[in-house]
This record gives sequence, structure tokens and C-alpha cells, in this order.
Amino acid sequence: MSTRDVQLTSGERVHFSREALDRAAQQVGTGFIPMGVEHLSYLPPRGRLTRGDVEIDADGQSELILYGQDLKFLRAGEMSLHAAVSESAGPLEVFNDVTIAAEPRNFSRDDWRDIVAASPIPVEERVAWSDLPALIWMLSIPVTWGAVRFAGSFFDRLGAVAADGFLAWIKRAASTAKEPERENLVEIRFYMKDGGPAVLGFAPLDAQSDGSAAALRAAIDQAGPLAEFAGSVAAGQQPPELRQCAFLWDAGKWRLAWWAADEAVFVTPWFSENYPDPQRFLGRPLFPVESDREGELHSPEINSSDDGERN
Repeated sequence: MSTRDVQLTSGERVHFSREALDRAAQQVGTGFIPMGVEHLSYLPPRGRLTRGDVEIDADGQSELILYGQDLKFLRAGEMSLHAAVSESAGPLEVFNDVTIAAEPRNFSRDDWRDIVAASPIPVEERVAWSDLPALIWMLSIPVTWGAVRFAGSFFDRLGAVAADGFLAWIKRAASTAKEPERENLVEIRFYMKDGGPAVLGFAPLDAQSDGSAAALRAAIDQAGPLAEFAGSVAAGQQPPELRQCAFLWDAGKWRLAWWAADEAVFVTPWFSENYPDPQRFLGRPLFPVESDREGELHSPEINSSDDGERN
């Protein structure tokens, strides 16, 4: 990032203000910012950013210089989250400030404008440094609750986001993408407004498959356990070193994929054997990475709700 004009592979020229560079450097110093693999946020990060400095070059232009470190890859215990029974449901809490984000360069400008206009919730742009980024839709929900139980339809808690309308919208949007044969990935992100840990849930979508759309509907509608887990993080009931964790929708339940701390990322054996092939979302294989970091060390335990599973 620089105040100097930079030409992208698309031919566009972009630059950043000095104020934007300063804000970015401050964010690196106060939060956990993972270094991901080709913006595929369902994969465990390979490292994290640790420091950001704004420097002046010989031409008087400002540049953001980022520093990071590798994370150790260690083993996590298995854990699954299940929906709470209806009898335990409290008063219905409708979530506010819900947004959905995607990378607009996956679409033509006209299609992106139509996608934004037709969306049932506010749409934000998600910038990815890639010629054609993966098709990831990030549903963001700020955590304003503690350790409480959520039961019933999760779509009901999203206010105006009706299940049928949301699924129809995202299928139509996916069908207009460049290289539409690629699969989509829906990311449900529960985040702390103070920059604390984030809880992520991932469900794939093949827009050409009715079965895949039905599975996505079930995944979102049964996101209550993810919300419960995010509340337990906000309430301080999980290990204090937890910075980010990810679950994957599989066979009707949310299964822990990995969780990250400042020095290591802990990956479950199930995810190591069953993670979705990145080519499904990129339309090509991953670029090779020259590193092999494995480990068998003990992982601090994270806690599920009473009706979850943990080994």
C-alpha cells in the first residue's frame, strides 16, 4: 500500500491516502490479522502480521511496510457443535448491523451494481489482492451477547433476511460471476467490535446444484451453535489465547476445523483429512508454497456446549 499510483492487472490505477496507511498500521498493532492462503479464509492461516510502519521513500511518497511471523502448525482436538433444543430458547433476539461482503472484481460493474441493489441486507466490498479472487460471501454479525443459548431458526434472528429470498439472491448473484462454474463459499463471521477474537463458520455453495443450496440453507438456519460459541468467547469462557477459530458445516453439524493463537494454529485431524479442495473455489490449484510445518504438541482445550461433542 502506497500513496503512489499502482497499476493493477486489470489496468486500474489505485493509490491510498496517508491517513489510510496510518490507520492500517495501527490496526496491525492492536488486533490479530492472519496471513492467509490466497484469501481462502477457511484454510488455517500460515502466519500473522505483527507490525506495520509507514515510511517515506526518496520521492516523498508514503509506503506501508508490514512485518509478520509464521505460525506453528499443531494438532487440535475434535469438536462438533449441535443445535439447542427448542425448549431452551429464550426471547427472540434480532441481530442488528448484519452485512454481507464480496469481492466486486468477480463481477462486471453492471452486475455488481444490480447485486448490491437487490440484496436484502447491506453489501460491502471485500478487497482481495488477486487477479480473480475466490467467490466468498462473508456474512458479518457483531457479537453483542454473552454465554446464552440460541434455538429455532437462525434466519429469524437476521430480521429482514428471509431464507428463501436470501438464497434466491445469492444464487442469482453467483450465476453472474466471472467463471461461474467455480463454487461459492459462504462465511458466517461473528466478530467482537473491540477487535477481539472472531468465530467463523463456512459452508460451500454450488449455485448449479439444488442439493447444495438446500445444504447452505440448513447451515445458515442452524448457525445458533456458532452464535452460542461466539458468546462464550465474549464471556471469557474459552482459552484467553484464542484469537480466531473456524468451523465447517458437515453432515448436519458444525465441526471444528482449526483455531489460532498468537504463536500457533491448531488444526483438527478431521479437517486435515476432509478440507474442501481449494480448486473448487479458485478454478485452479493453489500456487505452491515451500513450507512444511507440522506438529503433535498438546493443544489447550476449547469448550463446546453441553450437547456438543469433544474428544
